[in-house]
Amino acid sequence: MSPVVLDTRMPVARKAHVCDLCRRVIRTGERYEAQSNVADGSAYTWKSCAHCAVYSAVLWADDRDYLDDGLDWTVAMDYEPGALWKLRLKAQYMRQWTRKDGALMPVPRLIRCRVFCPRTSWTGDVYTIQTSRILGVTYAPAVPR
Repeated sequence: MSPVVLDTRMPVARKAHVCDLCRRVIRTGERYEAQSNVADGSAYTWKSCAHCAVYSAVLWADDRDYLDDGLDWTVAMDYEPGALWKLRLKAQYMRQWTRKDGALMPVPRLIRCRVFCPRTSWTGDVYTIQTSRILGVTYAPAVPR
């Protein structure tokens, strides 16, 4: 059963946390995503670094049907990217968003475009819905140490 999201926020870490997706230590002063969820009758807070928040958005957009039970590190590791930019993003995820010298990689930012999809109602009326597609990523400046 997929978890129910109650609240999502992006606080600044006042102490070190561990990212639930990549298992990297979220450093003090770094932004992270804190998501309050309920699954199987129990409440919990899912914490993920800003990098993994972007990576999980790509996973959800790519394969929503596959993620019925939610997202965890095993699903993120088994993900098979269909585009080169997604493969690069997965490689950075597998390195826990750190360079060889130990410095943190820049936080990827999603490039989206609006898409208007025509639909027909059961009465025959034609209307459009607005959605967005992820086209790729760009990189913001790295978080200072």
